[in-house]
Amino acid sequence: MKSKIIKVLYSSRTRRDFHSIYAGAMRYIWTPKISIEGKWLEALGYHIGDHIKLEYDEQGIHIRPLTPAEQKSLEQQQATKNLENKIVELEKIKTMIEAETAALSMVAERKLEYPAPSENQPSAS
Repeated sequence: MKSKIIKVLYSSRTRRDFHSIYAGAMRYIWTPKISIEGKWLEALGYHIGDHIKLEYDEQGIHIRPLTPAEQKSLEQQQATKNLENKIVELEKIKTMIEAETAALSMVAERKLEYPAPSENQPSAS
């Protein structure tokens, strides 16, 4: 087994601190980060866009490609999520169409029956 020595770097994130005297002040949070890159990953079968499984415990971190069953499950989850997003999108469109239809139904329409002229009103002839 080959080995590589890499350094744990840092990553910074901002977080809004609501407990500050200055409401909404931003704070930086420093977190450890491990970055792995190189053509050797591709030689081991890790390609751009592939999903991997990262497992960890007290002894270390283990990285491996997804099994075909895990890949299929992930694709099904993503398809379900996409379908749910499309349903929400269609519901919004349906609501907009219903609102537009309701607004259009308030357009004045011609009345087919008119009241007979009263005795006080002169006739049109």
